Amino acid sequence: MSDHWTILVNPRSGRRGAMVDRVEDAVRATGVMATITAPAGAQAMRLAVQEIVGTGLRHIGVVGGDGTISLVVDELMRLNLATPPVIAVLPAGTGSDFARPFAISQRLEGAVHHLAGSTDYPIDVGFVRGEWGLRAYVNVAQAGLLAASVERASRFPQAVGRVKYQAAFWATLPQFTGTEIELVTDRRTYSGPALLALVANGQFFGGGFNVAPKAALMDGLLDVQVIDAKRREALQLFPQVKKGLHLRHRSVTRFQTSAFSLTTSVPWPFEVDGDVIGRTPVTGWVEQNRLFLRL
Repeated sequence: MSDHWTILVNPRSGRRGAMVDRVEDAVRATGVMATITAPAGAQAMRLAVQEIVGTGLRHIGVVGGDGTISLVVDELMRLNLATPPVIAVLPAGTGSDFARPFAISQRLEGAVHHLAGSTDYPIDVGFVRGEWGLRAYVNVAQAGLLAASVERASRFPQAVGRVKYQAAFWATLPQFTGTEIELVTDRRTYSGPALLALVANGQFFGGGFNVAPKAALMDGLLDVQVIDAKRREALQLFPQVKKGLHLRHRSVTRFQTSAFSLTTSVPWPFEVDGDVIGRTPVTGWVEQNRLFLRL
């Protein structure tokens, strides 16, 4: 007997009725058993996750971008299940970078066949604690320039689409000022000036940028990068980041850790998976094999 899936659709991924119809048509072609629902908003999405788990189901498909996936995972982690749940990524948002290392199609119709598969890949989950409380994430947490760019991008019209993060970066760069930071990990400490600091679980973000080319989702480690670049250097570095060729640049310091704490002389915006959740300081860690991803 095949698994029964509950598929949660982010209605902001398209016109609500049209998107649900599209998901229904795509799922029907796979022959899997599925219940499809489109919660109206973030809180409704969290309640839907609670209801699914409450009925004993453990297979959840997520239709949307990285923000939707992160929200669902955060709620699953809050429930602290004894058996790791299984999620399936069905991209339909402005960015589905989390799925890229697994060669999952960026189109819903191309990704939906994974529901009928039998391979469940164990993945790590990151956690950050700050003024917001505790938040889980699957792809990346970051502070500084890139977080400020994400904050700006959130104010762009949805019609801007996938290029909004790049446009926001160029708009933010001339105005953003670096500061002194201290990033303490279980392996080493960075103290000094910085323009940004990121703690990656996944590899891609920002609309296909290979920002953490050496990150792995199953090694029990977070990939840490601190960038201390002048604005002119940042202009040169940006194209290299697209291809994952920036790690050897003199302004980039990289190391790995299972836990960290970050303080900044000036409070920096802090974001996880495309959602700005507060300001520094922050502490964080990674927990291994907390989820299964259906491939």
